[in-house]
Amino acid sequence: MNKKIISLTVSLVLFSGVLVLSGVAADKKSDKVETQAPDLAAQREQMRQEIMAQIGLTDEQKQQLNKMQEDYANKTKEVGQKLVEANKALRTELDQQNSDKKNLNKVVSNIKKIQGDMLDLRIENILDTKALLTAEQYTKLQQIEDERRKQFQANIKSNMQQPDGLTGK
Repeated sequence: MNKKIISLTVSLVLFSGVLVLSGVAADKKSDKVETQAPDLAAQREQMRQEIMAQIGLTDEQKQQLNKMQEDYANKTKEVGQKLVEANKALRTELDQQNSDKKNLNKVVSNIKKIQGDMLDLRIENILDTKALLTAEQYTKLQQIEDERRKQFQANIKSNMQQPDGLTGK
């Protein structure tokens, strides 16, 4: 049961195509991430459009989904920025010669709260997306995402294997 819930969560989050935090969570000093973000966003949008076509969304469903995703992106961007700031506060506290455990606990508690807020937004978005789809569309979505997940795992496994020349064998 837990495996199915996790699978469902991953599937719908992937479908949402919302990795808004990639740009937000990146340190502002990193020009490399900022210049890559538009390409990554375009790839995610293309994948999202392909999935919408494959599962057969109506024009009305597409409009509703786009609105939901826009709202979700705005909310997660705001919460994501809070998380970035909280993590900076943690780093600042840890960098001090004599870190105060009370202050650290306070900062960590704040980070946990923000992470909980982010999870709440994800779950809300997943449930809203699920409510928008018909049973048939949802089944197709699960099949698509299962296949994408398998492909992703195969790619990871393939990338972890090193050629014989690098291992010295």
